[in-house]
Amino acid sequence: MTLAAVFIMTSLMLGSDTSFGSIYKMKLTSTTFQNGDKLPQEYAKESCGGKDVSPDLDWEKIPDGTMSFAIIAQDLDTKATGGFYHWILVDIPADRTSIAKGENVLGARAMKNDYGHYGYTGPCPQYGEHRYSFTVYALDVHKLDVGKNDLPKDIEAKAAYHAIETAKLTGLYKKYEN
Repeated sequence: MTLAAVFIMTSLMLGSDTSFGSIYKMKLTSTTFQNGDKLPQEYAKESCGGKDVSPDLDWEKIPDGTMSFAIIAQDLDTKATGGFYHWILVDIPADRTSIAKGENVLGARAMKNDYGHYGYTGPCPQYGEHRYSFTVYALDVHKLDVGKNDLPKDIEAKAAYHAIETAKLTGLYKKYEN
């Protein structure tokens, strides 16, 4: 048996993600928007005519060993290096597979976003149409070791380090002309 075959078989038995593909393929969906669709104005920042309400999110095909989840939403097209973080929610209990529109999840912690707010702040790009990525992380820890003043990029790095698997959903947003 080749080394590659041993690697694949071991990964499948342990349920870990490999460069050859995961056996789980966790999926993230929303009734608010489909992947690649425009986000409705209601979900935008208040200064852009929105209500700063987070969209509903549902995830499925949860990998074995998941102890908690994290959700990170960021603007992929901002001029800021590494994106602009709009929402960071960690320590979502492992028995959850969805979040309702605007829901505050019991037991989860909202972390400081790049606006300096704890919780969701909707999109409001300064120019053109931007892509907003929502990522759910299935984590191998009950509590992510992050503090309330940690930088969003550092929280994302810790979530990525502890991720068993991730799933993404991307929406588009452009300022509405009044």
